[in-house]
Amino acid sequence: MDFDKFSISEFQRRGLNSTSSRKLADELEEAALQEIHSVLMPTMNKIIDELNKRGHQLTFYEDPIPGDISYRHKDGDGEMGLRIAVDTIISTGYSHLYDNNQSDEEIIEEVVDNLCKLIEPTDLI
Repeated sequence: MDFDKFSISEFQRRGLNSTSSRKLADELEEAALQEIHSVLMPTMNKIIDELNKRGHQLTFYEDPIPGDISYRHKDGDGEMGLRIAVDTIISTGYSHLYDNNQSDEEIIEEVVDNLCKLIEPTDLI
């Protein structure tokens, strides 16, 4: 991973809330996800090997991609057993979340309003 590419001076050069700094933040997100994935895969494979030595038949449920590694036990009868997965989320931004001119109260109100839009009233029963 090229950390120099993501220096503070590079972000500052591109400017707060700019399309260019958003693009760089997205590139950082992808680079970090790739870096973490390269560490997670061997570790998950070791865990799966050990579990399979103890009787499980874990195989990839779907082809692993950075951010989504999933194994599932399926026996000869097609019965599903143990599932083990790692979902990785990397989030980046360079002042892209809120307007720098908003007060804390305005930001909180906006967050609450957005959450309320996601929750159906019946979900609370």
